[in-house]
Amino acid sequence: MSLLLLGKHGQVGRELVRQCPGALALGRDELDISDPSQVESVLARHRPTLVINATAYTAVDQAEAEPERARAANRDGPAHLARVCSRLGAALMHLSTDYVFGEAPGRAHRETDAPSPLNLYGHTKWEGEQAVTRLLERHFIVRVSWVFGEHGKNFFHTVMRLGRAGGPLRIVADERSCPTPVQGLVERLLLLSRTEAYGTYHCAGSPAVSRAEFARAILDAAGMAEVEIDPVPSSAFPTPARRPLWSELDDNKLRALLQLPPLDWRASLPAVLARLASP
Repeated sequence: MSLLLLGKHGQVGRELVRQCPGALALGRDELDISDPSQVESVLARHRPTLVINATAYTAVDQAEAEPERARAANRDGPAHLARVCSRLGAALMHLSTDYVFGEAPGRAHRETDAPSPLNLYGHTKWEGEQAVTRLLERHFIVRVSWVFGEHGKNFFHTVMRLGRAGGPLRIVADERSCPTPVQGLVERLLLLSRTEAYGTYHCAGSPAVSRAEFARAILDAAGMAEVEIDPVPSSAFPTPARRPLWSELDDNKLRALLQLPPLDWRASLPAVLARLASP
């Protein structure tokens, strides 16, 4: 299999590169997927059999003020990739988000639930999914949530930074989803990529928790149990983009296919902290 990884500078992309050292990996400086001519040229030159797209516009609040930039990356870019992959006979794995959903139906969201995004970022990601589904039969769409690891900007790093500065920390307690360790996520993405079970999947850690509960677990694992957390409602931090209060993902479909247990994010915390501390 000839593999092309896109988004090599992001946290998922960096882990993909680490686990696939022989694959061709490109960043946005090397391929801007919002430019159809670049997509055509690069894919025609390298002729991959599988493209994994881990690049996106992920600034949730900023997207409200920059809708065209968000649409170019999250809607148009995947469409360009799908169109060229279809012509070349390649498969595409496209990463999406729990933010394609709005409020919860009283349970974790399943792949068959109708998306109802609450913000522009989520809407553009849903449009990207629709484009891929429409243009390319051989596709994997994988929705993920609250990805964390030692690289990149994520909630894990924010909590670590604030914890080192002392507490108490005011952390939102009414937003609930599934923290997902990037190493385990990528392991499952690669296992899925070796199948031909095309379609839409959820890949998320377990168990689902609130942001305040996630922060507490991070601080305890990092030896900062003395730092206090002050749970607050999301209304205490007004933001331009509305966020779903419950975006838990049901990943039973993927786990059944791969015959894997739940991805326990709690067990991954010591390894993430150890990698973070290593030079």
